[in-house]
Parts: sequence; structure tokens; C-alpha cells
Amino acid sequence: MLPNGLKTIGERARWARENANLRQLGLAALIHTSQQYVSEVETNKNRNPDIQKMVEWGEVCGVSPAWILFGFAELEGLSKEVIDFALLYNELNEEDQDTIRKMTEIIVNKAKK
Repeated sequence: MLPNGLKTIGERARWARENANLRQLGLAALIHTSQQYVSEVETNKNRNPDIQKMVEWGEVCGVSPAWILFGFAELEGLSKEVIDFALLYNELNEEDQDTIRKMTEIIVNKAKK
């Protein structure tokens, strides 16, 4: 089962790698990249990782690439606009992400009235 509460791509990517019992160097070899790249993704120094590499990362580690990138298991049924928004959202720092979440909650609550 995938854990909840991992807020960043880096946290989810690291969990996936560790859950697959892989070291950074081993994963890097399997997805044809460097150990430095893996480290930068996992520590959120690379906040906009290559989508194809993340697809490979998920496949090698046995998790949905959508979960690593966005925190949910599947992208099926989501529009391109929602996916594009999620990619932009993931580029924000945690404080800005929190602001967006709060603003969204306010808008949704207002719409429910």
C-alpha cells in the first residue's frame, strides 16, 4: 500500500526506491541516469524532473509514476489542464503549495453555498 502524507515528488520517489530495496546508484543504472540525478530528485533540488525518467522510476520501483509525480495512483480520467496544473503546482515551494490549498478550499466552500 502506498503511504499518505508524502508531500513532495522527492519524498515519494525516495520511498518508492527504498521500498523496492534499491540504492540510488542501482536505480540510476536501471533508468539510465546518474546517481546525482536520483539524489537531486529525492532531495527536491530538481523540482521539475524529466517526466520520462519518472515514468521509468515508477515502473522499476513497482509504483504508479502518477503517484510519484502527483501523489495519487492514476491519471486516468484527468484532463490535460488538471495534469498541467499539477505539474506547475509541484514546482512551487511548500509554503506556496499550502497557500494554493487554502485558497482552493475557500473557493470550493464558497461554491458549495
